[in-house]
Amino acid sequence: VTKLSDGGNNSENVGNLEKSQAATIKKSFGAGFISDAVELVMDSVVNITVESDVSNLFSKKTFVSSGSGFVISKDGMFLTNAHVVSEFEPGSELVITDSNGVQYNGALYSIDLLSDLAVVQVVEGSRNEPKKVWKPVKFGRNTNLRPGDWVISIGCPFGLQGTVTAGIISSRRRKNTEIGGKDSRVEYIQTDCVVHTGSSGGPLINLDGEVIGINTTRAEGEGISFAIRADNALGIIDQLLNKGHVVRPWIGVKMVSLTDKVKQQLKANSEGEENDLLSYERLPVVVTRSPAYLSGLEVGDVIIAVNGIGVNSSREILQQIGFKVGEPVMLKIKRAVPLDMDWDGRVRRYETITTDIRLTPEELDVEMYGDRAEFHS
Repeated sequence: VTKLSDGGNNSENVGNLEKSQAATIKKSFGAGFISDAVELVMDSVVNITVESDVSNLFSKKTFVSSGSGFVISKDGMFLTNAHVVSEFEPGSELVITDSNGVQYNGALYSIDLLSDLAVVQVVEGSRNEPKKVWKPVKFGRNTNLRPGDWVISIGCPFGLQGTVTAGIISSRRRKNTEIGGKDSRVEYIQTDCVVHTGSSGGPLINLDGEVIGINTTRAEGEGISFAIRADNALGIIDQLLNKGHVVRPWIGVKMVSLTDKVKQQLKANSEGEENDLLSYERLPVVVTRSPAYLSGLEVGDVIIAVNGIGVNSSREILQQIGFKVGEPVMLKIKRAVPLDMDWDGRVRRYETITTDIRLTPEELDVEMYGDRAEFHS
């Protein structure tokens, strides 16, 4: 018969284990590893509030939108989520509150609804003088980000200035299609940090105090929140800050990554097709009169390289194309050409050819394709 240890001894053992684990964490990170990172960023985090009056013959209502943001330039430019400030219009009041509770008049500088990013600024003649020199954040790279790494969220949920929560990376990369995003170029970090209404637009930082994400949304239950990957969105942020709007290239194709499930379906539907066409990015749709259509791309083509650099996914293709509009891009593609056909029109044997396609992206028409992320490429 096994004798169970008494509760007192067991509790003592558990307590010793917890102390040992705490000592290990302190030794690895330092006793204040969370607070040390927060100190580097806290003064750069602000609360952003928009008040808009909507009236008609019968009533007058005031709509208030509140969120978070952080400093990206010394002269008072702040990055936030577009949905925080999307109701701003002439006559609205935008108030920026710094970490000390001091309020400044602000205005919407630029906004991009597809990526859900926007830039606001402090306006001259603000309610507080003299002019403040702001402390911009430092952006970090997500190259070495791993599931399980510590991250920290800072924001102003429910207007509570400078609220800090901490957690870990649950997934370093979520696609826009997984969480309902509109921009196929934007990717998300999933964490278990607690975020609430008003946290949107605040920074997600690493233990070095670098911004690696912009808090955006959360699932209905606790423990699942999402932040826009900062390094993935730097091109968009740069355009918002320096151009005042975002220009996106458009080539007019829908791309599908060849997952194992897709490969099985393709093999079942095309018995004689070469297997080496089932390893890259395939084009199931080419929009008529688009740059892709005019260049000679066809449905079923497989893109294997962009400007001489090999690619294996739509993300890699978009990275190589960048944000250039009107500049030629060289695509290397593989195409299955039918050789033998039965009397009923079924192809029994294909030949795979490799060829180069010269394509010049146009600017994306947001009004036509803005809500159809599959055609942003």
